[in-house]
Amino acid sequence: MASSELPRFKPMLASPGPAPADTSAWAAEPKIDGFRSLVFLPGDGGMRVESRSGRNLTGAVPELAALAAAVGTDAVLDGELVVLGEDARPDFYALGPRLNCTRPASIERGRRRAPVAFIAFDLLWLAGERLTHQPYRCRREILESLSLAGPAWATIPSWPGAAQEAFDACEAMGMEGIVLKAGPYTERRSANWRKLKTAAWKRDHAPRRRPGIRPG
Repeated sequence: MASSELPRFKPMLASPGPAPADTSAWAAEPKIDGFRSLVFLPGDGGMRVESRSGRNLTGAVPELAALAAAVGTDAVLDGELVVLGEDARPDFYALGPRLNCTRPASIERGRRRAPVAFIAFDLLWLAGERLTHQPYRCRREILESLSLAGPAWATIPSWPGAAQEAFDACEAMGMEGIVLKAGPYTERRSANWRKLKTAAWKRDHAPRRRPGIRPG
């Protein structure tokens, strides 16, 4: 297959919890409040950014134009488009107007006021090879090897087997929860990705108080 003929993919979707009894074989990531997107990089310097439904968002996010050069080969990335607020947390309400801009002047104004970034959390294709059949941790290792840390892109943090640490970090950042991941990339909703809210995790994993003896 030529590098300009990348295959099509459908985003894998997370199911609501509960968490597995043993999370040692899973990895935990923050649940980002952004806009789910696939980024297609054919290897010739071009790029196409698509929404979960297949809508072409490329023209609305010129900030990502140099991502192809940063990756350096044909690839398909899965992740979220975000606008980061002053507190460095995703601002979903600032993101919507940016992605709806169509005129060059309005796109440029939006770029200055609310720059968009792409947060990568999975890698579906790289250098002519489909990776969706690989276990999550294998895909994650390959994704990390790309060292995606640029002016408008980054790789999401991951905690292998450490769901409690992930929840503690997300709670400190004011984020709503995590996604636990394992297994291959199935291009459909699957229990191999489980989304869990911080409040529910705290409720289910809070230390149980031992019954005491009350004085008479």
